[in-house]
Amino acid sequence: MYANDKGRSMVEMLGVLAIIGVLSVGAIAGYSKAMMKHKLNVHMSGMSFLLQNALQFTTNLPIDAGEIDMTYLFDKLNVIPDGFKYEKNNLYDIFGSSIVLISSTLYPAAYKWGLRYYIENTNFRFYACQNLLTLAKEFSGQLSYFTVTIPSGGQLNYYGDGYCSETRKCLKDIKLSDIENVCRVQDDSQNPGGRSYFSFDWF
Repeated sequence: MYANDKGRSMVEMLGVLAIIGVLSVGAIAGYSKAMMKHKLNVHMSGMSFLLQNALQFTTNLPIDAGEIDMTYLFDKLNVIPDGFKYEKNNLYDIFGSSIVLISSTLYPAAYKWGLRYYIENTNFRFYACQNLLTLAKEFSGQLSYFTVTIPSGGQLNYYGDGYCSETRKCLKDIKLSDIENVCRVQDDSQNPGGRSYFSFDWF
């Protein structure tokens, strides 16, 4: 009887290990995609919940002169979305990006309230941008306008239903291709280490 009759050769063992390695890489890639999709869904639903509540509770809320940080209202009214966190008077989403609710009397012709969103360096910048523009389009009937800064300089303004015109881009008319083009400029691969700024504003 030969010693290797009941065993496996080194070549066979290496083959098995190689197959396990390939399967592991595929499983990790699939898990990463699933986690990304989950985070983006949490981000979208959370931002929609925040904006809907902000629009509702600021309708008849009096504001002080100047520009005031009113972010604490989300915590006071207990409307912090799942996956988001409020700490030390700051609100953060699932990606760690900061969100600020502002009341202002400085620009009475443009807006009284603004929900500002700041994206620091993150691999989700492109996808977060897509969510925010899609959300702005859905709320076009309630917003005055929506602003997207361009990391290299300048900004793009899209206007709500009551404020857009032939010379002002309408939020409701934004197409998927427009959203993708705008957000490609925000992508970290194009602007590594940059900071993006978005603003939902209403009167």
